[in-house]
Amino acid sequence: MSDELIELPEGWQWVEIRDILSITSGEAFKKKDYSSFGTKLLQIANVSFGKITWEQQNFLPQDIALQYPEIFLKQNDIVMALNRPILDGLLKIACLKEEDLPAILYQRVACFRLFVEEMKEYFFHYSMSPSFIQMICDNLQGSDQPYINTSVLPGLKVPLAPIAEQKRIVAKIEELRSKTQKAREALEAVPQMCDRFRQSVLAAAFRGDLTADWREENPDVEPAQALLEKTRVQCKQQIKKFAKDSTPLTVEELPTIPASWQWIRFKEIMTAFRSGSTEVPQDNFTKYPILRSSSVRPGKVDLQDIRFLTQQQSTNADNYLCEGDLLFTRLSGSLDYVANCAVVRNLSGAEIQYPDRLFCAKLVDQAYVDYSELCFVNPVVREVITRRAKSSAGHQRVSMSDIAEAPIPFAPLEEQKEIVKQIHSLFGVIDRIQQQYEDAKARLEKLDRAILAKAFRGELVPQDPDDEPASVLLDRIRQERAKVSDRKSTKRKR
Repeated sequence: MSDELIELPEGWQWVEIRDILSITSGEAFKKKDYSSFGTKLLQIANVSFGKITWEQQNFLPQDIALQYPEIFLKQNDIVMALNRPILDGLLKIACLKEEDLPAILYQRVACFRLFVEEMKEYFFHYSMSPSFIQMICDNLQGSDQPYINTSVLPGLKVPLAPIAEQKRIVAKIEELRSKTQKAREALEAVPQMCDRFRQSVLAAAFRGDLTADWREENPDVEPAQALLEKTRVQCKQQIKKFAKDSTPLTVEELPTIPASWQWIRFKEIMTAFRSGSTEVPQDNFTKYPILRSSSVRPGKVDLQDIRFLTQQQSTNADNYLCEGDLLFTRLSGSLDYVANCAVVRNLSGAEIQYPDRLFCAKLVDQAYVDYSELCFVNPVVREVITRRAKSSAGHQRVSMSDIAEAPIPFAPLEEQKEIVKQIHSLFGVIDRIQQQYEDAKARLEKLDRAILAKAFRGELVPQDPDDEPASVLLDRIRQERAKVSDRKSTKRKR
């Protein structure tokens, strides 16, 4: 055994995987042989972290499947992905249940079948332990698509405990993990609660509820109507540009807002609105970066999410971002990512262009940009825009008119600043709650790993000197393995 192996408790023994189970890998069946029913093909996509998933299902006709009896799967077989077996520190390994059958093994999936079936739970838990996952990591080959060779698996080490202690270990692991699972399930309510709270904050803010006390304390602020009269001349071109798509605002269909506010169309505070460069970008670095459409999400522009244009493609000055521009996503496969709005901030002198998949608005006053950005995550505004979205070629999309005609609950300027301040303050509370949720989830994952690590060091349950040692169990396993070998020999002779 390797010097790196830890010392095990008395009565335990290090063994190789080949000593306790058989390993089989699947066949590379041809797609032309697939059918719409029959025997399920168990492929890499079906092996998840501790469970089998059948979201992707392919079948073999029974007459073809029956030609491969040696890779027919059984209840309690343990299967492991051989390509990309590890993701985020977790191993793609699962145990088959009765409802997963009939199934047959596809290529690049390994099947572990214990010689002594009552060891199944013990080995399955061990396969998800940090030490086993580290052994898999240490033996991975390939960089782009890491894989483990089946020739490596038989020599991997397993700490074999006495069979009676194995049962105590499994019971304790399942008892402790049921508690962490309950905690995890309780935590899963947090993200949805945070989302609902965000929506409630936005709805209250743009009804004027958040700033009701502020208005009482500041009765003499300049009303929205007066502000708009000053800017109307500067925005006249944009108002006229989208006039043909305009319909009168029916205030009755919109929430009631304070008397000092006014429902307007977004175009009434824009001085320019356009889409970006139609040039085709590349991944090779140049001095002319251009944003991807995925760079814009609600309230955030990722200035590092870029591709590149050539100098010849970068001559139009209007395609370059300016501080305080409002960007909007034009299309996406998901409606959630259509008409996302964010302010361009922290350019720090960088010259970055934007593509035609993004719209860019310049506002009549930079003081309006933070408030406007939040308006476009307001549930009322989102509902109006997404209702107008069109679907084509697998994409949901909005037009410039859909954005320009969006109804905005326009508040007095000083109240806009107060609304932005209060929303950001409450969102900060939500962000801290979400961070605590992420931290708690990480601690539960760490706790699960610690439970398994202790279990297979012999520290989770007390040893019993009256237990039969692992050496006796190993003799029994050898007898069972010999029986399996004899059965295979008999079948071959037939």
